[in-house]
Amino acid sequence: MENFENNQEPEQLQQEVKPTNKKVIIFNFLLILVIFIGLFIYMVKVDGIDSIKELLHQVDYKWVVARFNLFNHSLALRGE
Repeated sequence: MENFENNQEPEQLQQEVKPTNKKVIIFNFLLILVIFIGLFIYMVKVDGIDSIKELLHQVDYKWVVARFNLFNHSLALRGE
């Protein structure tokens, strides 16, 4: 009986989300959000909004699109 419990399907293990895990996930998300907001405020204060606008105009967005496509492709491979 113990062998059956230890050999659960990976799908069943992924579906189990305990309440403590949800709290940790929410805490991590909020922590990352606070860090990004803090970094943005710091960048605006140090560099100024004009410098940030100039940088965004110089960005080659083809690389951003390529990165998202690569990320989506890696997720599709994991799902198989």
